Amino acid sequence: MRNMSKMVFRRLAFIGVLFVSFALFSPVSAAEGGFLDKIKSFFSKSEPAAVETKAEEASAPVETKSVLKQNTHSPDEPTFDFSEKKIGSDDAPIKVIIFTSLTCGHCAHFHTHMLPKIIDTYVKNGRVQVILADFPLENRAMTGSLVAHCFEGDDYFKFMDLLFAKQNQWMMSPNLQESLSELAQSMGMSEAKMLACATNEMALKTLSRKRNIYIMKYRIGATPTLYFQGYGKSEKVEGAPSWKDFADKIASFEKEGGKKTQKVPAETP
Repeated sequence: MRNMSKMVFRRLAFIGVLFVSFALFSPVSAAEGGFLDKIKSFFSKSEPAAVETKAEEASAPVETKSVLKQNTHSPDEPTFDFSEKKIGSDDAPIKVIIFTSLTCGHCAHFHTHMLPKIIDTYVKNGRVQVILADFPLENRAMTGSLVAHCFEGDDYFKFMDLLFAKQNQWMMSPNLQESLSELAQSMGMSEAKMLACATNEMALKTLSRKRNIYIMKYRIGATPTLYFQGYGKSEKVEGAPSWKDFADKIASFEKEGGKKTQKVPAETP
């Protein structure tokens, strides 16, 4: 009976997240304009957002590289990279997609404490590929994600590291513009470009569409959520797993593939 109640609750929670997502984030929703207005309200000056951005691959699926660019006339014009954010080799037999939101406390802890260890233990030796998937749950998370996607290549990961490491500093700041600008400038991005990136409507629609696809394809309803796939099977884990639970999950996949389980280091305090 208890298990049945949990199942019903999870289904209702998922339906609720799905409803809110399409109400607030869907590119065809009338509410999206209000959502963009909310993001713009974080900034005292948003003139750079008037820069037009050409969507070269705005309708590309999640698995396909999608980059929003325009003719380069100014270093402050926004250029967005929405390609899949992979860490590790494409030949890795196990893929782990991490759905994360920049203002989620458990996401920040997992990103700053667990992810480096996962990379050292599983990614560098080719056993696992990690894919970071943006799943912003509220306005400030979406704003940070838009700025992050203005960085390309390794700079994207470095800025995400910075946002998670400094989460309380910018998330709780009464002046989001000042806080994000300080972090962006430490990575070489001007304040004008940061503003243009954070308030770009085309980029907002692209990121919102990707988020909706994640909900429909993977049934994501909370962050962090990890999606394991490889050796012909897939499993979803909601919440941040402990190091032991993560290691056990990888071991179960490798056993499925007939691989000998390798000893992993114990969890450090």
